[in-house]
Amino acid sequence: MMPYFENIIFDLDGTLSDSRSGIINSYVEALKTLGHTPDASFDFSHVIGPPVREVMEGLLGHFGDTRISEGIAAHWAHYENVGIVQNALYHGIKAMIDALSSQGRRLYIATAKRQSLAAHVLKNLDILDRFAGVYGSGDDGSLEHKSDLIAHLLHVESLESETTVMIGDRSHDIVGAHANKICGIGVTWGYGSADELRCANPDHIVSSPAALYRILGTGSSSRTLAGKIIAAATRDEFSQAL
Repeated sequence: MMPYFENIIFDLDGTLSDSRSGIINSYVEALKTLGHTPDASFDFSHVIGPPVREVMEGLLGHFGDTRISEGIAAHWAHYENVGIVQNALYHGIKAMIDALSSQGRRLYIATAKRQSLAAHVLKNLDILDRFAGVYGSGDDGSLEHKSDLIAHLLHVESLESETTVMIGDRSHDIVGAHANKICGIGVTWGYGSADELRCANPDHIVSSPAALYRILGTGSSSRTLAGKIIAAATRDEFSQAL
């Protein structure tokens, strides 16, 4: 049985919300701004989650272009004006967040997205007030790497590792958690594959918000609590794992 986690850190993109189109479109527009037009076979499957600089280096490297800073600026310019609203919560996430919040859990966000933009996204999704803290990268590119960001969050919030968990859909979420000696749980409904997550040796892998809710330290009472969520939300949100 997993321990009872008082502090729950969530990744954002691919974990709480489906932001695929907004993020990918922003990278496409950034490439076009620099004079590159990717064809239909161009692979964008890896761009959601890693640091923006790392992604841009890879994308522009395909074209032999070294204008990384210009590409990053173009990406953020499009995302701030268009991509940020191309976002929606995954089915069942709202009910899970509400249930955890009502129990007095302290919820946090740790995302490679710029911190100011992450807060804006959460506000648009109507869940910003559920979180005790929102942590993201700086406008200067600082804290882009998940291990550094989690370390910063743990330090600022004075969180104990034994009662803290990191939840995300990509391997770097799990690697970052373990680098900071906290539990890491992988979710398969996002942008990382189950194989990618398994290679990072997560403490647990889950395939639905209901399954995640059941292992977040609720112990033997988890089915009763999940049942209350179903009554408060729609009947099918948590049906897969109950």
